[in-house]
Amino acid sequence: MNLGQARPMTFQQRYLELRGLSDDSPDTFSQALLRECLYPHARLLRGLLLYFEPKLFSADIDLVHALASLTRRSQLNDCLYEHSHHPHNRGAARKTFRLRLSVGKLQRILNDCMPSERREIPRRHTNAANVVVN
Repeated sequence: MNLGQARPMTFQQRYLELRGLSDDSPDTFSQALLRECLYPHARLLRGLLLYFEPKLFSADIDLVHALASLTRRSQLNDCLYEHSHHPHNRGAARKTFRLRLSVGKLQRILNDCMPSERREIPRRHTNAANVVVN
């Protein structure tokens, strides 16, 4: 057990903190992120669309719920794979008319919220005789 190390913040915690949202409930996170990631016309028509097709955004909602606990950007690919194979992620409404969230927008938000995983590689210095000096 690592007593001296703090647990890494989740995507949900980072998102809520960066957006200035004080309520850390899962509903606050999922509704705010979904609203931000939906295409503008889908955001505008969401209430009406849900009335006629209640499961239209279920694939997107499941993706947002899965993302809440991410602690590293590299975990996103697994979530996106599951999202692309979700049974409700089909049909003309989602594909042609883009009545769904924008994965590109979601990736940009995730990149803003999650720290880079790149590790700085120490440079190798050489002297005038091309001998490696560290």
